[in-house]
Amino acid sequence: MTQQSPLNEQSPLDDSWLAISQDWQEQPYEKANLDVLVKKTRRRTWWAKFLLAANILATLGILIALIAGLYQDNRQTPTLAYLAFGFVFSVVFVYYEIKIRRSAWQLTDAGPDEALKAAVLGCQSSLQYARLMKWSFYLLIIPANWYAYAMMQLRETFSWKAFVFVNGLLAVMYICSHIYQKKRERELASLNQVSDNN
Repeated sequence: MTQQSPLNEQSPLDDSWLAISQDWQEQPYEKANLDVLVKKTRRRTWWAKFLLAANILATLGILIALIAGLYQDNRQTPTLAYLAFGFVFSVVFVYYEIKIRRSAWQLTDAGPDEALKAAVLGCQSSLQYARLMKWSFYLLIIPANWYAYAMMQLRETFSWKAFVFVNGLLAVMYICSHIYQKKRERELASLNQVSDNN
């Protein structure tokens, strides 16, 4: 009678280890990551909608200020001209913002199966929004500086502080948009890599 080697015997401990390792390999790791991605995409969509609502309210605020200014004699002409430009500019900005966001928001309620696609579309719309912000910077340079200069002429005082403040504010807007754009570009590249691997 041949004696079985202890190495070939399967003890209850070996069975448990095999069950644990199989269970670990079958864990829904990808599903868990997709659930996190869905939550992240929904949270970003909520913030984007909040920002859109704030921009719409700001546009209405500019319109109210413009109408009130037209009916008051104490408003200066440069202020009315700048408010009129600001209103038209804001309407165009909000129009493009809605156009950019609309396609990405169609998959907002997508489940884990479409989570990757929704995240990619969200990143792409964020990149377009960052570019829109940058273009806004270029379009605002001349009117903002003109308004500062016109107000100084009305008050018959000249100060570089007004130009520094206006251009500093525009520069901060541009830098924030650029940082946001670069961050989303990196995220999109990583999402595309995951999509290619799948």
